[in-house]
Amino acid sequence: MCASALCNYLHALQKELWQLVDRASELLQAPDDPDLPRHMATTLQSLAQVLDQQHTLLATHGYLDEILKLAPHMQRSLLRLYQGDIHLCQEARHLAHQIGTSQRLDDASRARIQQLLADIVSHIRKRNQVLLDAYFIEPAAVD
Repeated sequence: MCASALCNYLHALQKELWQLVDRASELLQAPDDPDLPRHMATTLQSLAQVLDQQHTLLATHGYLDEILKLAPHMQRSLLRLYQGDIHLCQEARHLAHQIGTSQRLDDASRARIQQLLADIVSHIRKRNQVLLDAYFIEPAAVD
């Protein structure tokens, strides 16, 4: 397995995620509408599902095993990233549930969603960089 294959795979995985982040950002800019909370809740649920699936897909296709073979010292880093995935999934699902039962998106909800989207983007970029670094960084330089 080579780094270019991992790069291509990570790019393909994050494409759907970025589309959902863009969709949520567009909804945040939309004027109040009775259907807006439902649309946002659905988008946040989809975000949570894609985040959850990505880690599973990385493991299923052997990328995580390969990284641990190349850089066993990165086990803690990968565990922290997985915990970050779980936390963001839970937060997205929690917000989706709260918003799905409300009549409108208030300013506080919009701010929480905006922060969640920023956290997701930051986390995915960090995760992808850590995964790629396993192919290029000497073992003593990590953690």
